[in-house]
Amino acid sequence: MLEAKAVVEETTDTKVERTPRGLLVRPRQQFRYAFVLVAGGVIAQSVVIGVMAYFINSTVHNVIEAHQMSAEVGKTITDAISLSMTLLMVVAVAFAMIAVLIGVKLSHRIYGPLVPFTRHITQLKNGHYSARMNLRRTDDMVELKDALNSLAEALHARHGSR
Repeated sequence: MLEAKAVVEETTDTKVERTPRGLLVRPRQQFRYAFVLVAGGVIAQSVVIGVMAYFINSTVHNVIEAHQMSAEVGKTITDAISLSMTLLMVVAVAFAMIAVLIGVKLSHRIYGPLVPFTRHITQLKNGHYSARMNLRRTDDMVELKDALNSLAEALHARHGSR
């Protein structure tokens, strides 16, 4: 498991504990998000592979009967199809692993900004109305950041800063 060392950042009144920027900001939620993506993909792939296997085996048996082929030829064809389906399942597992990585990366775009949002809200709660929030260029939720910064400006104009 990935570990992140906590860094304590001191502000005027409080200590804010934060983790270094990385992909796993909220590991539990991020892995749950990734798991949903992977589970959906694996279920869809399994259904497609199962349906394909059924129709391919049905077709092989029909061809063997229609052309009166020997059982040995049918076994050879069935073994080749089984090998192909096994390789297809291996590829499906590889895609599932890639989906986990993509899921964690996508979830970081959602959960990554929660750290500065939480820090900014804590500062506002403590009366530091002059505090402003910044996000990385790649982060989502820019509208929420702008709304919180506008709220901070309004609170600063109304109450001043401590």
